[in-house]
Amino acid sequence: MNENFVKFEADVQRQHARYQLPLRCTIGNQTFKVLDWSVAGIGISAPGANLPEDSIQDIKLEFPFVGSSFSLDMKARVRYSRPVDGRTGLQYVEVTPEQMRLMRYVLDGHLSGELVAMDDVLDIQKRPVEARARRDGSAAKAGGVSALGTLVRLALVAIVTVGLLWFIASSIYQRVAVINPASAAIASDATPVYASADGMVTYIAKGSVATGQPAATILVNGQSVTIPASCDCVVEDAVAENTPVKANSRLLSLRSPDTKTFAVAMVDRAQLLDVYQGVTADVQLADGRTITGAPLLDLPSVSTGDSAAQVPVRIDLGAAATGVTVGQPANVKFFRTHPFNNSPLQSVASLFGSAPAAH
Repeated sequence: MNENFVKFEADVQRQHARYQLPLRCTIGNQTFKVLDWSVAGIGISAPGANLPEDSIQDIKLEFPFVGSSFSLDMKARVRYSRPVDGRTGLQYVEVTPEQMRLMRYVLDGHLSGELVAMDDVLDIQKRPVEARARRDGSAAKAGGVSALGTLVRLALVAIVTVGLLWFIASSIYQRVAVINPASAAIASDATPVYASADGMVTYIAKGSVATGQPAATILVNGQSVTIPASCDCVVEDAVAENTPVKANSRLLSLRSPDTKTFAVAMVDRAQLLDVYQGVTADVQLADGRTITGAPLLDLPSVSTGDSAAQVPVRIDLGAAATGVTVGQPANVKFFRTHPFNNSPLQSVASLFGSAPAAH
């Protein structure tokens, strides 16, 4: 039997060299000192332990590192047990590929000098940070998935970047090139009709009125005073009948059928200089239509004594005004034809001796 034992141990050692590294082996509730180990088996010091030869044991191998450790739960067959010195040899059985790779990792690290034994623990020396390339077929698949994930991430970053740049450019454009009026509505030129004296309104013409016909009547000191129409016109913005009025107060407006309809936008007084330098307008009507590039009918004027914060600006609607009802609200945006004039961008450019040219 001793001869058979010597032959087996010699065969194992010829196939797998054994090494001495800090390592603990736990069988059941008892931990044994590891004398040497290899990727095929281990030798432990187990004097007096009940480890029958050829028995299969559940063992745990623990590799202690500086600051951490990892362990392997394995099965091993007891190949021999020497009562003289208490040495017992075990051979791993049912070794999984993952377990073999971990043991190969420790063994390769020890042989290359990356793992150094220090006071019964292992220290990692000069370990490269990058992972080693896998050589099996899953490497290509993993690489493809990783490349796809990288492309997706790059695409998302590109989309977010483009969106952010678009938002910034749009904000700059809105600040530099666009004027947003406070309000806007559809209007037309009309002739106002005023009360001739204090009194009570007894009649207001409805719809259309012909030249010379009564546009309104007022009861003044018991007498009826008639105010005739000055044109064949449409009556607009009239006060209600049986309403008391003061002299020179407006009773109604008369609009000729051939009077041009236009939009009126209320622009902040501080932006009138931009209007004078040149603007066009986009006008969105109540029926959903949008008139783009509409010109101004005339340039607004203000007097030094006028303290109004907003100034009306009239916009020519052209043929699109046909059928549009006076008084309807509208949405207006003015676009500067010279957006860099008096802008911060022109000020910055002037520092370098040049400014955007006005067209």
